Amino acid sequence: MEEIKIAPDVIFEISGFKITNTVITSTLVSCLILLFVFIFRKKISTVPGGFYNLIESVIEFFYEFVKEQLGEKGKKFFPLIFTIFFYVVLSNWFGIMPFINSLQINHENEYLHIFRSTFSDINMTIGLALASMISIHFISLKNLKLAHIKKFLNFENPFKFFIGILEGFSEISKILSFSFRLFGNIFAGEVLLVIVGSLIPIAIPVPFLGLEIFVGFIQAVIFSALTMVFLKIHLETH
Repeated sequence: MEEIKIAPDVIFEISGFKITNTVITSTLVSCLILLFVFIFRKKISTVPGGFYNLIESVIEFFYEFVKEQLGEKGKKFFPLIFTIFFYVVLSNWFGIMPFINSLQINHENEYLHIFRSTFSDINMTIGLALASMISIHFISLKNLKLAHIKKFLNFENPFKFFIGILEGFSEISKILSFSFRLFGNIFAGEVLLVIVGSLIPIAIPVPFLGLEIFVGFIQAVIFSALTMVFLKIHLETH
């Protein structure tokens, strides 16, 4: 059976900076998204057809969902929320594809996977969670200014000061919740596929692969939806 590792493999280094297989996957997925957006932008038409009609339908459905939750502000913040969803779902799907996951290189007499599911690395999930929460606080600070700061540092009375401290700890817990929820689901799915693929490598893993595609989609929806909900909460003064 193939060895199951929690830590990603280091493929090479640049000036002492370690490039892991999860970083390579994340970079490739980001490049694919940029390429897709560039091509899709060239193909936009009044009456789209085929694949582009499907993509526009998905974007429109997601846009209406965001607008329903955030009202008129949804148009402004939709790009952030949809980008998170698109990045997470493609990263989840790309990392579990058999023809991608089977690519290996020989490094110091050890075979290492070139690609690995981005969010099976806790460092990547923490990074995305931090990016999400920093974006939320930046937007809230830009819109509410001092009122946003007073949510966490309020010296009007001891009770409000104590509530502000609790709110601060709550923000830290959100980062941890974001990180470990995504990491736990994706890493567990990767382990499941490795075990089943090693024991019965022919046809049995296919249903499990379908299950992980579904789980990857659901996790992307959850992450982006929670980002939207937290943003909605922070845009309120109380």
